[in-house]
Amino acid sequence: MVSRVDTNKRFITLSIYGAFFLIGLTFTVFGATMPFLIEHYRINLAQAGLFASFMAMGRMLLVVLCGLLTDRIGAKWVVILGTLCLTLGLIGVGSLSQFFIALVFAFIAGIGHGAVDAAGSSTIMDIYPGRSSGMLNKANMFFAVGCLIGPLVSGTILSYTEYWRVVYYINAAIGVIITLFLVFQSFPHSDGDLKQAGSWPYRMLFTSRYLWLLSMVMFLYSGAGHSINTWINKYMGDVVKLPVFFASGTLAVYNLGLASGRFVCSIVAEKLGYHRVIFLSVLGGLVSMVVALFSPFVVLTITGLGFTGFFFGGLFPTAIAIAGGMYPEQKGFITGMLVMTAALGSMSVPAITGLVSQAIGLERGMRSLVIWGIALFAVGVYIYRHKQKEKRCVQST
Repeated sequence: MVSRVDTNKRFITLSIYGAFFLIGLTFTVFGATMPFLIEHYRINLAQAGLFASFMAMGRMLLVVLCGLLTDRIGAKWVVILGTLCLTLGLIGVGSLSQFFIALVFAFIAGIGHGAVDAAGSSTIMDIYPGRSSGMLNKANMFFAVGCLIGPLVSGTILSYTEYWRVVYYINAAIGVIITLFLVFQSFPHSDGDLKQAGSWPYRMLFTSRYLWLLSMVMFLYSGAGHSINTWINKYMGDVVKLPVFFASGTLAVYNLGLASGRFVCSIVAEKLGYHRVIFLSVLGGLVSMVVALFSPFVVLTITGLGFTGFFFGGLFPTAIAIAGGMYPEQKGFITGMLVMTAALGSMSVPAITGLVSQAIGLERGMRSLVIWGIALFAVGVYIYRHKQKEKRCVQST
């Protein structure tokens, strides 16, 4: 017989999964509707990249505050704040005609993204302390499922009608439903020491080299991944010359890979070890990205995109699990800090890709993402070798 505590835990987990799913829908909506946004707002490629950048900016600037609030007051109302901001952002961008005001609502959606990231991840680590990486991968799998379903639904709608705003309204309606479900859940209380949570993490920010390395993984992965989500529809349509529906489908292939990778990591992360997962992810991600962006064959391009998503899938939740295990009393703050660096990557790299594409062409601009992949590989290898060196030192003593 299932106890009331177990039932409550399952409903909390389901509500967090729903919040991550909503992030995925919002995360990909700009890329899926990019040609329509460019036409409607009369903007160029570089300006279009600002939608993703402003969303990332909102996530970056307030996610650490959301993490600290989670450590102090508990996660429930921080997660609800997040889903409300995501929903409001979708409504705003889908309703307005002024470009700069629409960017404000993209910023608000970014606040929601950061709030769900920080509070949702902290909640998962609280209720599944022995399986944090596996369960975080599963939660983030629902983010990837949202990234997968969003472009498919958008592509289907936009292949029949040019009324692109309905895509935003449908996603916003889903946000309302998820928010209402969250309101009726009873989250665990925060057990953190308020005094410690208020002062100690700031010193740690400047003294933990390992935390900075994990932050670099988050920055580089999120920058490259968000650039793919932002620009791949445009790239597959303008460079590869695919119709709108199939161009949207290639984004879905990337996000199917992302979801599959997180599902696999949810099963094998504890068996392989978190640091080995990081190493295999950065190696496979780099090889797959090169295949996707440099192959002259459409089939290999699409296959490479799928495997890029697959190998990238485990990086975000596994890095958070490593850091959360190192500093269990400050999970909210630590998650917020890592998400902040991820948001910085999501804010800057798509905009840089847009500027490069404006200057030298979209094909070369997208291929420049391999540079970020090489840097990610180098950091991942360093983390893995450092961990192996630590193990040898422990064994020798």
